[in-house]
Amino acid sequence: MTINRDLAKGLSLLAIALFFGLQARGYSLGTLGRAGPGMFPLVVSALLFLVGLAIVVRARIINGDALAFKARNIALVAAGLLSFVLLSEYVNMLVGLVVMVLITSYAASDFKLSRALALSAVLASVALAMKLGLGLQLPLY
Repeated sequence: MTINRDLAKGLSLLAIALFFGLQARGYSLGTLGRAGPGMFPLVVSALLFLVGLAIVVRARIINGDALAFKARNIALVAAGLLSFVLLSEYVNMLVGLVVMVLITSYAASDFKLSRALALSAVLASVALAMKLGLGLQLPLY
């Protein structure tokens, strides 16, 4: 059994979905009319699991690119996540979000600044919509 990029992606998604899905079991699910704190992570984990499973099945049918580890890209993603944590703690979450997207986008082989800025704007808009529209307690600013 060879591991290609798609199989690694699918297995990663399955592992992440299982981890967070199992964590969500510790919270109350509530009802569909009044969701508890465990409902959202459980639903997102279930959807992520289905996507991961589809990717694994597809990877077993279609041969994809071979898996290659690129230390530079791994370091950029780790630096992006670390910058998000630090900037969210000491500046604010919106700045952390934008910086994380810019740093992690640089790991892509076809990096475009305009695309990274557009993605940052979309994610910031979603975060603002969740805070203002849904009333979630996010320390955005």
